[in-house]
Amino acid sequence: MDIQGIERIGLDHNDLTGSIPNTIGNLNHLKFLSLSDNYITGTIPNTVTGLKQLRYLLLEMNRLRGTIPKGLTSVQYTPLLEQLDLSDQRDRSASSEDTNAGFSGPVPAFSTQKRLRRVDLGVNSLTGTIPSDILSETDFSDFEFLILRSNFITGSIPPQVLDRVPTELCFFDDNKITEVKNCPFSDFGCAAILCPPGYYEPSNGRQDAEERPCLDCPENINYWGQTRCEIENSAPSSGPVPTTREPTTGPGASPSTNVPTPAPVPRPTIEGASGSVDEETILFDLYHATGSDNWNVKDGWDEVKGNTQFCDWHGVVCVSEDVQSVEFLNLDNNNLVGSMPDSIYQLPNLKLLDLSQNDDLKTTFKNIGKAKSLAAIDFSRTTIESLDGILDAVDTLQQLDMKNVIGFQGSNFPSSIFELTNLRQLSLDYNQASGTLPSTLGELTKLVIFSASDNELHGSIPAEITKLSSLTVLRLSTNHLSGTLPNGMESMNRLAVLDLSNQWSNGVDDDFSNEGKPGIHGPLPSFSKLSQLRRLDLAVNSFSGTIPDNFLANVDAENLFESADISENFLDGTVPSGVAKLTKLYMQDNLLSGISQEVCESIPDDMKEFGCDAILCKPGFSNSLGRQTSDGNPCVPCAGSTGAAYYGSTDCSSGGDPLPEKPVITPERSALESIYKSCNGLDWSSKKNWLHDEVSICLWDGIKCDTGDNVTEIDLRSNSLSGVFPSEDVFKNLPSLTKLVLDGNSVTFDFQTLSEASNLKTLDLTKTEVNSVAGISQLGGSLTDLFLSSNNLKGSFPLEILQLTGLVHLALHFNDLSGTVPLEISNLAHLEYLSLHDNEFTGSIPSTLGEMSKLNFLLLQSNNFFGSIPTQLNLLEHLGFFSLKGQRGDDGKGLSGRLPSFATFTNLKKMDLSDNQLTGTVPANFLDQINLESFQHVTLADNFLDGELPSVLSKIPVDSYDFTENQISKISSQLCDTTAYGCDAVLCPVGKWNKYGRQLHDDDICESCPSNKFWGARNCNDSNEVDTPTPTPLVDSALTPVEILSMFFDKTQGEEWHRNDDWKESSVSVCEWYGIRCNKDGDIQHIVLSANNMEGTVPSEVFQLPYLVTLNVDSNNVDVDFRRINAGLEILDISESSVKSLTEIQGAKSLRELHMKQIGLSGT
Repeated sequence: MDIQGIERIGLDHNDLTGSIPNTIGNLNHLKFLSLSDNYITGTIPNTVTGLKQLRYLLLEMNRLRGTIPKGLTSVQYTPLLEQLDLSDQRDRSASSEDTNAGFSGPVPAFSTQKRLRRVDLGVNSLTGTIPSDILSETDFSDFEFLILRSNFITGSIPPQVLDRVPTELCFFDDNKITEVKNCPFSDFGCAAILCPPGYYEPSNGRQDAEERPCLDCPENINYWGQTRCEIENSAPSSGPVPTTREPTTGPGASPSTNVPTPAPVPRPTIEGASGSVDEETILFDLYHATGSDNWNVKDGWDEVKGNTQFCDWHGVVCVSEDVQSVEFLNLDNNNLVGSMPDSIYQLPNLKLLDLSQNDDLKTTFKNIGKAKSLAAIDFSRTTIESLDGILDAVDTLQQLDMKNVIGFQGSNFPSSIFELTNLRQLSLDYNQASGTLPSTLGELTKLVIFSASDNELHGSIPAEITKLSSLTVLRLSTNHLSGTLPNGMESMNRLAVLDLSNQWSNGVDDDFSNEGKPGIHGPLPSFSKLSQLRRLDLAVNSFSGTIPDNFLANVDAENLFESADISENFLDGTVPSGVAKLTKLYMQDNLLSGISQEVCESIPDDMKEFGCDAILCKPGFSNSLGRQTSDGNPCVPCAGSTGAAYYGSTDCSSGGDPLPEKPVITPERSALESIYKSCNGLDWSSKKNWLHDEVSICLWDGIKCDTGDNVTEIDLRSNSLSGVFPSEDVFKNLPSLTKLVLDGNSVTFDFQTLSEASNLKTLDLTKTEVNSVAGISQLGGSLTDLFLSSNNLKGSFPLEILQLTGLVHLALHFNDLSGTVPLEISNLAHLEYLSLHDNEFTGSIPSTLGEMSKLNFLLLQSNNFFGSIPTQLNLLEHLGFFSLKGQRGDDGKGLSGRLPSFATFTNLKKMDLSDNQLTGTVPANFLDQINLESFQHVTLADNFLDGELPSVLSKIPVDSYDFTENQISKISSQLCDTTAYGCDAVLCPVGKWNKYGRQLHDDDICESCPSNKFWGARNCNDSNEVDTPTPTPLVDSALTPVEILSMFFDKTQGEEWHRNDDWKESSVSVCEWYGIRCNKDGDIQHIVLSANNMEGTVPSEVFQLPYLVTLNVDSNNVDVDFRRINAGLEILDISESSVKSLTEIQGAKSLRELHMKQIGLSGT
């Protein structure tokens, strides 16, 4: 890229590969370079060190390696460097010998860098000791942190470093530090720097508060500053691993301290002041909303507001003495009752929220997105009625504990849990939840601990679980899981605890009858690669065959390994000599016929007198343990000749039944083979086990079977299938098929062949280029879920679908369907989910929708409906998500008439009626009966509502409704009394405006605009001119600015934009069009249309605007044609867009800022 004058480059969150080019050194004006979260490999080129203006170098979360260039550590080469982030380059399982394990070599000293404020070199492979002169000339008055955690640093921490760098700003945890000298004066002694050997602390490996002591860990005998105790600290972790909370004692801890689990904090966030949020008021709101008088402990909380510092209240831990802002809030087992107010998420620095063991407390995730630092939540033993909103915390939440909650009994775990891709710990035990573990579990690639024991889960363990390469603890005991273990589970070499025990269904007898194959079956894996394993429990399942000779061959039996339990299975043959070193191996109640002599000879000295009975009681003998452990419990003989037929019997009635049979290969294989051959199986993205003769079809990728090995589900979504799907063969030969998912494949599907699909319940053909559904009515009332969105369906509503009377979910959005929606839509009386948005439907909304009493989702936005909203919709008492936004089609009609009260809606969570032509006043009883605990948001922006906003809205949080850009002339005073900014928080007053139409933050002040006659203006016709220096025109254009912008509008679906105010209005100056800013001469200088629902391609003609300085189209689904890019362009923001190529972008010779985060760039 040859853009010599560029100052800022941001290419974060893409899929860039290859190395950083040497030509990066040609960008002499570069001040900011961020390439975070890509797949960049190789070394940092030395030419980077020639960038004299460089202030910020952010390269974290890539795959870089080699040594850190010396020029980055020297003021001679990079004199202005302020922030350097080279963290997270090491593969989570990499060892110190791995040549691709991030940056290696000695720790740089940065001894001449004076301006550095942030240095993060964590999660790499740096070795050697910490230099005594590290940061020796740095100004620490505004220094923020030095992070060296999770490397292979050895030796001691030099006293000079501790004298120079404030302790709280250093993070040395998870290295191989063997000594800490000259500890600073502190109540916690050396533990304030790093926890000593024998202890650990989950957040930063040290004690920095009374509530976060170093915890006892006898296994950690080598190194200072460890954050985990689950596995041996032979290699650094990838960051803190959360652990189970236990009362304990340790350095600096009171013996009676009830220790909360600190939030896992991979990197410290030193924010400074907490801003304008009134944290004391938020805490008081929590106190009074949750039965304040009944709290077990309320020290400080019961004082008069303002009398005490809330950082001293029970359960509250603040960031520091200087930053009086809540960081940890731990009120577990404190008898909180009632409903937790969602305002708690407004605490700006909150990292941990623990409200567990408050049985009568209702917790919520509503507005959790406001908690920008929240990393850990424990809501165990509380009531959780909904997880709505939880995905708003997807970027921050790392630890989620929801054990024994009220809300999951008898139902599947909500899918949103498994979309929290940043989680390190997920605990869901004791919930009686049913259903299966979803394949999306494999997306939680950062999980370290996953526990879902004591539920009612069934089905097989999804193969995708093997993607969890960082997993150290997996507990799924006491469920009803079945099938075989996923291939690849033996290679999950970080596992320390694996508990899959007790999967037998209720009613299975003790006679070893393997009828129905209760629990997990198949051969017993060797687990020979699991060198970190401490505990393995596979008891009470149906594993069969012999015990592998290399079973657990590489565990550390002397120092680390604790126990393995494979009892109560169907294992046969002889106990092999290879397990001789495993002194705690429990094998009772199997079908074992012998014990190798080597195993008997390995018996510990204190039990040698019992001989082989110390391993297992021999046939004909038994006791309650199946082995002898002391003189008091010998193996006793059984009466008769048939009792206790095998080694290790726990009673004399056990044993003697035949071994389980192998799974039967069914004729259904031919149907699956036809899919492979017809849909170009060789090109599939994933085809594991397909067509393998020796592998059951039930183990082929994407196939699920019932207990009789009948194929019940085919899920081949986004798998590069192409060609004609052989539906006739499939449905004829797979009579048990209930689910078919082909989402995201280019296949042709013939609905005329569905007559044999009598058991099909789910058909997902999303994004498969379907253009007709003729024949689909053959499915009659059996089909429950039909997904046909993002296809090529055109013309009127497919009437055959109305004959699918059993439908529960129907998705037809993102097609080109037109005409009216038939009144007979109400024939689908069981529908809970109806999505018709982003089509071309016209006419009125059918009133018969009001008869569909089970509807929970009704999504009709972005069509061309007109007329009034049917009053019959008030009958939809179960409606939770409702959208009619954006109905202004080419004729500009949209929905009109008066706004219904929707006073009967009790379950509503979200409603969007914006961008229509609704008129009249807001009803006095509008949404009067909603449940505020689950309600999230309603917007009626961009309509023509007038009169006064009624007081009924006062019960709804002010940021949960939006009436901007209407013709509101008055606001009930009751709405203004509950906000920090008075009426301005509801709507900007008459004669004022801001871009949001209201003030919700200190910076969003409503500014003067005399021409605005109504409340809630987001635009001001008095303030369009921006006095910006005028550059010399660089391009002559034959097109006028109006013609260029009109082309821009048409090419990017301008009619569908969220905001297109005045665009293409001939009577209005282009300088007053939404998103356009001109200089004082009326020349267009700035186009800012971020997050505006644009779609298509920004035409190259836009760069023929000769004075254009800024183009911002971020967060839109648009490509950009750069062929005529203006040499005078200075700022370009295409982040989160659909730009496919940067060809000719180098023509922007004056570019200063380039923002391209998360645009899917790949390659070099």
